[in-house]
Amino acid sequence: MIDLHTHSTFSDGTFTPAELITEAEKTGLSAIAITDHDSISGISEAVEAAKDLLRCHVCSDSDAEIVSQKLYEENGALTSLSGTQAGSCSQKKAGPLPTPEVVPGIEFSTFYTAPSCKKTEVHIVGLYPDYRNPDFKTLLNDLSAQREQRNKTMCERLAADGYAIDYERLRRENPRTVITRANIARALLEAGYIKEIREAFSKLIGDNCPYYVPRHLIDAKEAVKVILRYHGIPVLAHPLLYHLSSRELREMVGDLKSAGLMAIEAQYSTFSAFDTQQIRALAEENGLLCSGGSDFHGANKPKIHLGTGFGTLHIEDSVLQNLKHALHGTTDNTRLFFFDFDGTPGTSVKEVSPKTREALNQFAERGGRFVFSSGRALSDVQDMMSALNLHYPHMYISAYNGGALYDCDREMVLDLSVVSHPNNSVIIPPYINDEYGLKWLCRYLGLHMNNSTVMKFNVSSY
Repeated sequence: MIDLHTHSTFSDGTFTPAELITEAEKTGLSAIAITDHDSISGISEAVEAAKDLLRCHVCSDSDAEIVSQKLYEENGALTSLSGTQAGSCSQKKAGPLPTPEVVPGIEFSTFYTAPSCKKTEVHIVGLYPDYRNPDFKTLLNDLSAQREQRNKTMCERLAADGYAIDYERLRRENPRTVITRANIARALLEAGYIKEIREAFSKLIGDNCPYYVPRHLIDAKEAVKVILRYHGIPVLAHPLLYHLSSRELREMVGDLKSAGLMAIEAQYSTFSAFDTQQIRALAEENGLLCSGGSDFHGANKPKIHLGTGFGTLHIEDSVLQNLKHALHGTTDNTRLFFFDFDGTPGTSVKEVSPKTREALNQFAERGGRFVFSSGRALSDVQDMMSALNLHYPHMYISAYNGGALYDCDREMVLDLSVVSHPNNSVIIPPYINDEYGLKWLCRYLGLHMNNSTVMKFNVSSY
């Protein structure tokens, strides 16, 4: 079971990112997306919390399945990927990483303008954007500054009419939180100006209320393009909450699809079985994938529970599997080939022989993917690949024995577990090893290790 729509204290949720990960494990979720409003600030904390859980789970005995195979028969043809094992290897039962996967995410508040010129606020969720990218961070910082000014203006208007809400004090009391109307409402409640939270939204700061200040929203199609630019999956969130007619919704979905929309949220806390069926049909009609999430906010939406919504929500792991396959171009039959250089594709004179390169080329032509797995630093592996012209489509690097994982096509760090020191040395946590890198990449690419053959072999004789 998974949940691909949740909020932390970095937007308008009441759980910290670390608390969300703890709750996800208690709930039995295999994956959880942190999708704060216009913010990626909580993702790193969630990732580290998941790694802390992993440290508690890891035992000394490896359970990775590493299959050693030859690429060549006597005639030089590529062997069957599920063929006879060769060479010395230890084969053990494969198992997934024992902690919930943290899916980096974001929820953009946007507007959509229909051909009729009708404007509707819609939310676009992005899954797996490159949250480490500095340009992406700059874009979001600009949105955050606009949100900050809006909040200040609302507080100033309230204060001018006797509702003494000090924004700077609100900021000091919530140093790690993206301030939203929910925070202002809570401050009004604590100051005794209202009797319950919903009164703030019905009388003071809700849409069309006296102290409401409209948000600066980006165009929905632009949000889709931004998510794609930073290698994520754009998802139309809770499509039935926009109160559009069937024709208007169909029109909007088709228009967003033309901009690059990849998925639509078909399972949601407030959706009935009929609603879900309706959205799935709309997704199929437009060639879109389906996503789903609870929209968990903790105490700010107290009846909605993580993973299960109002108690009936259940999103299968296959939903995320399909999204991963679409993002990475993988299938259940995609094969990964992990190799180091010395004693594997590299000869005794530090070269790749013509016969070995032919084998690598054939493997790539069959849709296989390579992972350069080394104890060296990431930059050293990149230099070696460049010098040897070891470049194939959809190639990955597992450096520091699994401590740094990198997507060569997207030029994107996928996972970074090593700790750098000023003297240029690094510390590799005890749970990091080649097996960790293998499992992490399989999970990231949507590959089941018990169905996909993961190869690691010795071809030094070639």
